[in-house]
Amino acid sequence: MSQQSNIEEVKFLADYVKHLTTLSTGSILVIATFLEKLFARPHWKWAVIAALVGFLISVLGAVGVFTALTFVMSEVNLDNKDFDADTTSASAGKLSLSVTWIGFCMGLLSLTLFTIKNLMAMD
Repeated sequence: MSQQSNIEEVKFLADYVKHLTTLSTGSILVIATFLEKLFARPHWKWAVIAALVGFLISVLGAVGVFTALTFVMSEVNLDNKDFDADTTSASAGKLSLSVTWIGFCMGLLSLTLFTIKNLMAMD
């Protein structure tokens, strides 16, 4: 794999994580802003807490991914076309990416369940 394709992969990963971070932080802000206004007596408050925690985990995981990417890129020797992606930093980045994705899915699922439950209770 060429050095240019390694750099393109890192750019793609960074963009992907930026999108997840934007969605997670935006969701935290929307929940905090509109929760009280949309549902006067909310049911399943635990789902809101789980959503907030999930989105927070996603953002913190993204910080880990970007930190690991910083170390990985510092380990890349631009003259070395056989870059080894099995470094400790790369492994930490993969773990952080998994945490980011799991947190985002947890937040999204919890928020969806909360919304469905409260919309059904409006009848």
